[in-house]
Amino acid sequence: MFVYMNGTFVEAERASISPFDHGFLYGLGAFETFRTYGGQPFLLEEHLERLNAALRELQIERRFSGKEVLGITEELIKLNGL
Repeated sequence: MFVYMNGTFVEAERASISPFDHGFLYGLGAFETFRTYGGQPFLLEEHLERLNAALRELQIERRFSGKEVLGITEELIKLNGL
C-alpha cells in the first residue's frame, strides 16, 4: 500500500517519522480522514476547511487546496490499484 507523506508517495512499510520531528516531539498535528465515492472525495471542501483551520490554530505554515488534494487522491487510488 502507498501513502502520501511529506509531499511524497511512499510504500506504507517505508513511511517513518524522525524522532527529532517537531510534531513528534511536541505532539503537534492535524489530520482529516475522508471517504471517496467513485474516486471523488466526499465533502472535500468541508474537510479542507477543518484541516486548514487546525493548521492555522497550530501555527503550521501549510494549507491544502481542493485541487491539490484531488491530485493526491487520484494518484493514491492509481498506485494502490483501487
